[in-house]
Amino acid sequence: MERRLAAILLTDMVGYSRLIGLDEEGTIARQKAHREEVIDPKISGHGGRIVKTTGDGLLVEFPSVVDAVRCAIDVQRELVARDTDVPKDRHIQYRIGINLGDIVVDGDDILGDGVNVAARLEGLAEPGGICISGAVYDHLAGKLDVAFEDAGEQTVKNVSRPVRVWRWRVEPPAPKLSGETHLPPVEAAARALAVAAPNERWTTPESVERNSFIDPKARDGSPVIAIVPFKNLSSGFDFSYLSEGLADDILFSLSGFRWFKVLGRSSTFHLADQRFNLKDLYETFGATHLVSGQIRPSGRRLRISVELTDCRSQRQIWSARYDENVDRLFELEDQIVAQIASSIVPALEEAEMQALLNKAPSSLSAYELLQRGNWHLFSNLSSYDADDEAARCFESALKIDPNYAAALAALAYVKYRGSYKYIATNFHEHLEDARQTALQALAIDPREPRALRYLGASLSMLRDQDGAWQALQHSIELCPSYATAYSGLAFVHDFRGDFEDAKIAADQTMLLRPHDPILHRCVISKSIAHYQTGDYETAERIAQNSVRTNAVWWMSNAMLASSLAQQGKIAASQLVVERIHLNHPGLKMEKLLDGMPFTNSDHIEHLKQGLVKAGWEDSSAAAGS
Repeated sequence: MERRLAAILLTDMVGYSRLIGLDEEGTIARQKAHREEVIDPKISGHGGRIVKTTGDGLLVEFPSVVDAVRCAIDVQRELVARDTDVPKDRHIQYRIGINLGDIVVDGDDILGDGVNVAARLEGLAEPGGICISGAVYDHLAGKLDVAFEDAGEQTVKNVSRPVRVWRWRVEPPAPKLSGETHLPPVEAAARALAVAAPNERWTTPESVERNSFIDPKARDGSPVIAIVPFKNLSSGFDFSYLSEGLADDILFSLSGFRWFKVLGRSSTFHLADQRFNLKDLYETFGATHLVSGQIRPSGRRLRISVELTDCRSQRQIWSARYDENVDRLFELEDQIVAQIASSIVPALEEAEMQALLNKAPSSLSAYELLQRGNWHLFSNLSSYDADDEAARCFESALKIDPNYAAALAALAYVKYRGSYKYIATNFHEHLEDARQTALQALAIDPREPRALRYLGASLSMLRDQDGAWQALQHSIELCPSYATAYSGLAFVHDFRGDFEDAKIAADQTMLLRPHDPILHRCVISKSIAHYQTGDYETAERIAQNSVRTNAVWWMSNAMLASSLAQQGKIAASQLVVERIHLNHPGLKMEKLLDGMPFTNSDHIEHLKQGLVKAGWEDSSAAAGS
């Protein structure tokens, strides 16, 4: 077989399956147009040869490194200007990886380590971006006036040595901020950062500290999580690729949460085959908690167990088991990882909160005040009684550290949550306060998922559904296991009239956090979707479950009353309306409908119709008569 040195370019379309699910014919047509009008002509014009298509991507060989990079940059710059008439969630973007290496020529195909490295580089690139190897970068010196960012050495799958990576990003167009054209400079900057396109999985988040060793005496009191590859308990087949892959994905998923630290893989992954004790892990690495697990094959099934242990007390605080068919394992791997990450976080939060309950408030650090506030907030979710105490804790944390983005994000949540009790009076003023607080957090840390989540929620209720979608999508992309962000996204889909998407997002919330204490709020978005599509029976069932968890919330009761009335269950629906009036004295129908900001007036009228059938007096109609 022939061998030669070549520049290898590998490109892949971002989110192909999701885009096909949203609009199959439109996506295929636009992808074809991109190929015919931009990608293929650019490749040909720069002397490249398309070796083969790889699903929704391409493998291309160039005789010149400079031409390969020029081609990639030209393609990405031209593509960013296309799709301007398409909603942002349906834009087509590509990742590109370029390597210079030895290839094996097999007929028209090319193989070898050089191709493998290009594939790994493509996976590290951002949507619309390019990653090149150190070998490519060295050959560009003095030949291209283009800035590349040093991303350091990366350990990638199926490549024995670390790869030096350089990253290029396309300059994005200035974001259009719907409904706000003259924002103050700081707020405008925070908002722009909040909706900027983030890295997709699995590029390394800022919070992962490579080769990080944290001095326990110098820490700020927040947890530090170490992760080791899962133990392979198979006596036959080698599952080491899976045990390390699961640990890797859990590491990056947990790294999206900003209130604790996650040790980089190079700090602890080498411990997989070594004996160590938890005390050493804490004293040497500063790790307060360890995530570990086991993989055990049993026939055609694979049993995965995972546990979270406190290194200081050596107490296990959470564990779970998964039993999956080997044939479906890789199909379900993302789901398993998301469930593990989203379960570890509340277990860790609860353990940290309980440890703080006996400490005097005057002795608490900013981090500890944040956790004390969270404890107040989540200890009484059926009412708003604990909100003021939680807010005082968050404000005390900010007095100690005014730039504590996590405390500002938590305060934004308190203000957003508290706004609902003002539905009968000044609902929007309180939402605006929550929005401003979230923006303050994002001005300090634009990658704070909780701030993005409640910026999005506030914008949605303030009728800026496009801005809300961007903020929530960014929150999810930064932190894929953030369950309630999917809940916020479900409401945005509802209010935009995308009811099938709303059901999917609500299901994702329930999949990630089936025992979430605020699930009564999360699931009502699915009731809204079923109601608006005429499935009143399902809408009633979901709303009934929500009301059983929290009988006070007006939105759950409104959906229950409307769903009952549309089925002719008038007496039952009237009782629900009476309960709303009892819990929310003075609440008029127009105020309630204002708290359900559908963009389509037909959807507002549909809900109003159900409430009128349930016996709610339409005061606006009475005033008109």
